[in-house]
Amino acid sequence: MNKKGKTPEEKLLAIQKKKEGRQLLMATMQKQRERIQCFRVLDIDDLFVMGSLSDGESMANIAKMLKCTPSAVTVRLHRYASSFGEDFFISKRNEFNKLCGRRELSAKGKVICAKAKSTLGYMLDNFLES
Repeated sequence: MNKKGKTPEEKLLAIQKKKEGRQLLMATMQKQRERIQCFRVLDIDDLFVMGSLSDGESMANIAKMLKCTPSAVTVRLHRYASSFGEDFFISKRNEFNKLCGRRELSAKGKVICAKAKSTLGYMLDNFLES
């Protein structure tokens, strides 16, 4: 025993526990970074597109509102699928949706789009006051 009353084995055990705690913290932080990475590429127009998707708008209507081409909206949709996972949309589209230019959202996609719409609404209400 030394002055503080801890044996060398107890000191070593305390150091190991501290090291394990730091490793766990670092792993947790890395997981959090990975989870939010998909949101780092979003802009206001993305929130608008996702909100419009949750309302069931067609790509042509979304493109008109954004003053861009439907293919530009399609590029955004592909980016969402790669950022949020391929399960953002339902892979099989029915004939009506194909004709109307709509993509059907999965349950995960619906949740994300509803949150995007809510976020955009909050921003418009609180930061763009006239």
